[in-house]
Amino acid sequence: MLSKELLDNLLKRATGYTEKERTIEYAIDDEGNRKPIKERTQDKVYPPDMQALKLYLELSEQKENLRELTDEELEKEKIRLLKILNNA
Repeated sequence: MLSKELLDNLLKRATGYTEKERTIEYAIDDEGNRKPIKERTQDKVYPPDMQALKLYLELSEQKENLRELTDEELEKEKIRLLKILNNA
């Protein structure tokens, strides 16, 4: 089954998002120790991803269709998918 977390992350990627990105530059001092000399934080923009949107819509629709199936229909679908996996 599809997890809510997976669908949520797929939707996030499909619609685009912004995250903080932190970069630290280091220098080596006379004693050979690494010391930070510059730190920069900036917003990293991830644009909407159409492939992720397409996949999200397909999976969401598939999830809704599975909810409508009876137990017998779900069992048949399970057997069909297992046959596909075993032949792969």
